[in-house]
Amino acid sequence: MYLKIKENIVYRVCIWILPIWAVLSGYTSVATAQNSDAVGEQENIAPQAYLIGPNDVIAISVFRQPDLNVQLRVASDQSVLIPIVGKVHVGGNSEQVAAKIVEKALQEGGVVKNPAVAVQVAQFNSQKVSVLGFVARPGSYTLDRATRLSSILAQAGGSTISGADELLFTDYDPQSGAVQRHLVKIDELLGGSNSPQDRYIGDGDIIFVPEAKYFYIYGEVRNPGRYRVQQGLTLEQGLAIAGGTTELGSRKGVKRRETEKDKAKLRGVDLSEVIKVGDVFYVPQRLF
Repeated sequence: MYLKIKENIVYRVCIWILPIWAVLSGYTSVATAQNSDAVGEQENIAPQAYLIGPNDVIAISVFRQPDLNVQLRVASDQSVLIPIVGKVHVGGNSEQVAAKIVEKALQEGGVVKNPAVAVQVAQFNSQKVSVLGFVARPGSYTLDRATRLSSILAQAGGSTISGADELLFTDYDPQSGAVQRHLVKIDELLGGSNSPQDRYIGDGDIIFVPEAKYFYIYGEVRNPGRYRVQQGLTLEQGLAIAGGTTELGSRKGVKRRETEKDKAKLRGVDLSEVIKVGDVFYVPQRLF
């Protein structure tokens, strides 16, 4: 009898505990997944230490050994030729790691028993990015620290008046040779340092700002001319951007020429239609 009562109690406890455990487990799994995604996003834009590379000039300082202090240019094989010690490969490492490598070389070479070494990049030459397209100062830019996409765009003078609202960022990994391309909205990029679009960039990356895409509207509008195409922009909105029709203009008689198809023909168009790149609209006079 006692055993049956005990088994019944255990059974009831399990019935109550199991659902609660299942809910908590599910919550933990979701939370872990969300945290994992967040960590992945942070790693995606995390800064990296500057890695010494070919043509960089490094200053090597040895504590209490001023005769060993030198400035050396890194060779194409990532090495420097240290007096007395010989060739030491420091390239591809941060300043801190390079200092440890030099310390080991000095000690193993019998030059200094317990050396304390500091390595600092005196001239930055190895890491370059390209900024191309419709920017004020296109060209190649040298990186001297962990640099964000917005910072290098600012160094290039930003996009010109003819530049698009988006840029193409080509992320190159020099170690694996992998290439990833990202389409980045410039206004989101400049939204602050916490923007996930504002990535850290590295050697070999390319930033390209294409030309803005336009449509054209002529005839009886207050401000005829060329205007930027915006996603989902309708002709009704396009007319408003152009200042609306004049007193003589006819909203019902607007004609459209699609440059992608037949440049010679004009056709009637509904004001609710979405504008495409290169569209040309003509607003005629209304009939009295």
